[in-house]
Amino acid sequence: MAVTPRVANAGSVTYPLTVPARSLAVGRERAAHLVLASLTLVAWVIAFGASATGLVAAAVATTAAWLVGSAFLRDRGEYHRALAVRLVRHAQAATLVTALVIASAALLNTGVEPLRLLAASLFGFLAIAGWDVRQHRTRTTESPLRVLGLGAGEEAARLAGAFDKREAHGVELVGFVGNLSHAVVPILGELDRLPEIVRAHDVDAIVLTASRHRLPLLEHLLGVGDRTPAVLELSDLYERAFGCVPVEEINAAWFIEALTLHRRLQASVARRSVDIAVATVAAVVTAPLMLLIALAVKLDSPGPVLYRQVRVGEGGRRFTIIKFRSMRTDAEASGAPEWASEGDPRITRVGAFIRRFRIDELPQLWNVVSGEMALVGPRPERPELVAEIARQLPFYEPRHLVRPGITGWAQVYAPYAASIEETLEKLSYDLYYVKHQSFATDAGIMLSTLGVMAGGRGAR
Repeated sequence: MAVTPRVANAGSVTYPLTVPARSLAVGRERAAHLVLASLTLVAWVIAFGASATGLVAAAVATTAAWLVGSAFLRDRGEYHRALAVRLVRHAQAATLVTALVIASAALLNTGVEPLRLLAASLFGFLAIAGWDVRQHRTRTTESPLRVLGLGAGEEAARLAGAFDKREAHGVELVGFVGNLSHAVVPILGELDRLPEIVRAHDVDAIVLTASRHRLPLLEHLLGVGDRTPAVLELSDLYERAFGCVPVEEINAAWFIEALTLHRRLQASVARRSVDIAVATVAAVVTAPLMLLIALAVKLDSPGPVLYRQVRVGEGGRRFTIIKFRSMRTDAEASGAPEWASEGDPRITRVGAFIRRFRIDELPQLWNVVSGEMALVGPRPERPELVAEIARQLPFYEPRHLVRPGITGWAQVYAPYAASIEETLEKLSYDLYYVKHQSFATDAGIMLSTLGVMAGGRGAR
């Protein structure tokens, strides 16, 4: 497996930064690829016999499906790339391309039977999906990326604390190197021993855990020789290991990159078209369920079925969000917004059920169709809370760079926020999404959301 070349600059390293896979695993992977390719050819011959036209059409459909599926899977974020997400993206690509090829074959009157072409293309898709799954499993069984912290101050202490509290995905923190007299974390040695420590601990990458006096730190890398590790910024490491961007570790350059990506994606007609199509289909499919919920809400407690509330959306614009009412009508009798708490007495019996499984959010499909929200994005907050949070948290406003969503990266991976401190942690996940939003990321979030809804996890 190819390895990203090691570099000795302080800039961000292009994903994926990996370590070599074991030769035995690579050999098994190649053998599996050969078997899948052979089975695909056999299936095509059974379906079309000696028909050159049929074989070419099946090959074109499968190749196109692979190309489109690969494009769908190009996601700049490396965090939690689940196998289910990859299979769904391939299935979407195969369905789209196969439908186009069958339609083209019919229009051009090629003589290829659509059902045979469908069967052959489906087998081709299974072969491609199987290949991708095996390749992904080989990557995930590799040794983790071994990272060494360069600097032993406050930034190093925050990083060490993050590795103690959270599960790191594919990254192992080896330790820190720095000035012993100013260290606030255990260190492996001082800077003059850096080449020796890198070789002894088989370090793949160095993360700069120092905000000042960085040039002297980097000069020590020159003595490492031809095995100079890649150099990561702290924000890069947090994104790769934890799927979040702590506000303490980002700078103006991070925002420039995120804003550039945002402008490119927001100009995409395809992105908006997908939101409208999926929201419309979901509204039709869930209409019977929404009628039952409306009836239950009405019978359970006095008051309206729907609850409307002003929220802050993209660009700071205000809009009215729609939900099924889950609290008593006097839930905020004082007029001031209140955080929901564990076992909140204001929540009705039906409200507790629909909040647990997130189905109180279903009416927001209309907000998606009307353009006020997207299927995936940061959750919109009330103007009063936004003003309060923005006064206390730096970099809160950039989450409004993107259209708010029914679900989002923070809703899936971050805990429920019921305080300023918890909102700060949730913000770090929202900022990750602002930078790494893509079709593949959205597909993974929507799939994970279904799991969260089914398990009823994290709601209050």
